[in-house]
Amino acid sequence: MSTQDLQWLLVRKSNSYLVKQKGLGRVFSREPGNLASLHSYKHSGLVNDKSVGITPNENKGVNVMTKKTKVSPQTVKGARVHTTVKGGPRHVAGAVANIAAKHGYRPDLRKGTL
Repeated sequence: MSTQDLQWLLVRKSNSYLVKQKGLGRVFSREPGNLASLHSYKHSGLVNDKSVGITPNENKGVNVMTKKTKVSPQTVKGARVHTTVKGGPRHVAGAVANIAAKHGYRPDLRKGTL
């Protein structure tokens, strides 16, 4: 079993990012790096080696957070890279797609970033 599988088994039932509400059939998550906001192994930004997170900037543009792959698991401070992309919607969409493509992120994450 890989470390990602083990991490998912540990955090899937209880973590501080879970959003459980009565009446909803799904469980949601507010973790950084989870673009779909769904609580699943596929979309988890905590356990996957490569994750991308996008948050709006106070000015024009967005902040793009990517997770480094070659960092030790004990490193918390240097595990993520934050990039600010400014400009119009078309420029921002192209820049975010290039960031995700250059670093070899999964194709399903590339589609979700746009």
